[in-house]
Amino acid sequence: MLSKLLQFVVRFVANVFNARAEVSKARSVVNVGDNFYWGGLDNTGPLQEKLSKDDGAKLFMSNQQTHMTQQIIQEWVPSVRSAKASMPPFNRRMELADVEHIPMEIYNLPVYGMKVPPAIMEILEIQGIRELAAELDVKIPKYTLSWFIQHRGVPNIRIMTKVAREKFKAAGDRAAIDKLDAFIDEFESLKIENVPNLEVFKAIVDRHCSKGWEDRLHFDIILQTNFGFRDEVVKELREYIHRDIDEKTGEEWTCSLETLSMRWVAKAMTGYQPEGCLTDVANAVYALQCIPEDSESTEDLIAKRMRDFSSRLKMPGKQGLEDLWIPTHFIHDAETDDTLTWLILEYLHRRLGTSMKVAAQLPDEAEANVMQTKMEKFGVMVYRDKDSDNLKPVMRNFNAK
Repeated sequence: MLSKLLQFVVRFVANVFNARAEVSKARSVVNVGDNFYWGGLDNTGPLQEKLSKDDGAKLFMSNQQTHMTQQIIQEWVPSVRSAKASMPPFNRRMELADVEHIPMEIYNLPVYGMKVPPAIMEILEIQGIRELAAELDVKIPKYTLSWFIQHRGVPNIRIMTKVAREKFKAAGDRAAIDKLDAFIDEFESLKIENVPNLEVFKAIVDRHCSKGWEDRLHFDIILQTNFGFRDEVVKELREYIHRDIDEKTGEEWTCSLETLSMRWVAKAMTGYQPEGCLTDVANAVYALQCIPEDSESTEDLIAKRMRDFSSRLKMPGKQGLEDLWIPTHFIHDAETDDTLTWLILEYLHRRLGTSMKVAAQLPDEAEANVMQTKMEKFGVMVYRDKDSDNLKPVMRNFNAK
């Protein structure tokens, strides 16, 4: 497979050819060989040999893009050979610039449902990663019930079931509503001590939905295929406009049940998840394996990519690691998925006998001082950024108050 830089060079040459063809109206090109030198006449060696030399940094970023970050890259990272970034919307604070004319590869994978997070957790359960986590004081998330969904989402679902009971009286419709109510009643009453692992939670959902519900979570089909609602009922509920009065302002507000209620059903059905976010980890796994992000990537495919990576890490010695793209420089913003990404990258470097430079972007509030001290203890270069806006999740990650 062509490297990204080679692809860039090929596209550049092709664009020049196309532009010239528009002027010359050429009908064909005669190739007599030995005619392209990517580095000019002073650099006529094989391209792959040139690319393989360790003459530049490989940069991975999972932080917020700010003016300070751009400055740090210029001052801290040497000549960049390749650059990749985990870019969920929160991180994209400004337009992400290419680094030294090297195109930046961007990843923003969807990490949700009951397949991708468990596949990521398999990576974090590897014994060597667990041991390194203890050494680096990186918190590996535990599974937990979502308090937010139980206390904020369930009441919104009840608004929908109340409307459904008022509008639909047929026996089949009532049975479907009863089935949904029974599930949200049990979900709302769950205590974390009664759900020791993911399999127990799945068994609870299985009692209310037929097996395979994990593949039927899209709001277009979730009520029909899991609880027995008729299509006509679902359509009317989705379009129904709920009206209420804001208790604080006294003003009326309106919202469709599709937005207010229906989307919470899938969240309740997947309401037992690892604490915190895992998006940067998934994006890093794709980047490490040089897998381009595909807009058509399914939940099953993303989970498979995570398991493939886990299988690589379980091989002995350096097996499975030689063809990975492993960054020499890593910039992150210290949230849960950032430090987990750091953990995995550090684990890879130790396996290979190499090293990586790490920089961490922290907010400039005084509360972040304790996190700076902790990270500097492990050789992380910390920079304080007035435009960084993630103090609360960083404090949660470090159990700071």
